[in-house]
Amino acid sequence: MLVGLVIAPAAANACASVAGVHALTGHAFVSFTGSASGPIEGSGGSESIGIDRKGATLELDLNHRLRGKGKFAGTYIFSGEVWAGTISVDDAFSLSEGASGEETYTGNGAPAFGGASAFLDTANCRYVVAVNFGVDTPYTGDGTLRTGTGVSLAAVGDHDKIPANLHLIGGVGPNGYLTCPGEPILDSNPCVEINGGWATDFAELKECGSFPPEGNCATGEKPIGDGKFLWVLKPGH
Repeated sequence: MLVGLVIAPAAANACASVAGVHALTGHAFVSFTGSASGPIEGSGGSESIGIDRKGATLELDLNHRLRGKGKFAGTYIFSGEVWAGTISVDDAFSLSEGASGEETYTGNGAPAFGGASAFLDTANCRYVVAVNFGVDTPYTGDGTLRTGTGVSLAAVGDHDKIPANLHLIGGVGPNGYLTCPGEPILDSNPCVEINGGWATDFAELKECGSFPPEGNCATGEKPIGDGKFLWVLKPGH
């Protein structure tokens, strides 16, 4: 999971107080899209994988507040659940020999799991938001291509200035990864991360251009697709 927070020092400016804020509520949008294809070494065949996952109008209720200590000193951490949203998954795997499979999902309501956090560093007047969710995905197609029954998405935003009205509104269009490189919250490195289903197969094919991967070409930390992360959070007193 994506954890940790250290925000780079900023000029000492008066920052809006969050002492009286007991929760943050709002919504978010997260998506990842990517496609990859290449030869299957030694077989004369090829494979193609497409990943398309989206969480729209994800309802966030960050009603657990914690005052950070140590490296979190000066930071208020609000965390809670993704309790509803419009989620879609359209992942596909096909082989040139004819076998194919799809993991698809379309639904409204609570995901199988989901969480979100907002880190407000009032000492430096900066904040960052992180969201993750997953759903169980029905599978159709050739049984040999089935890998599991669920997929997930996670996203981390960039470091933004805490506004005077504490309305946290922002968005980024970061790269997508199998594993976000480094410490994305620590490094102010926005990213979207995929997991489950054919995520690992997709990343290996995208990074290496063929299957199976040869040598050290598959690191899991190279950009493999396009991400998007938007958020709107407002304080509750």
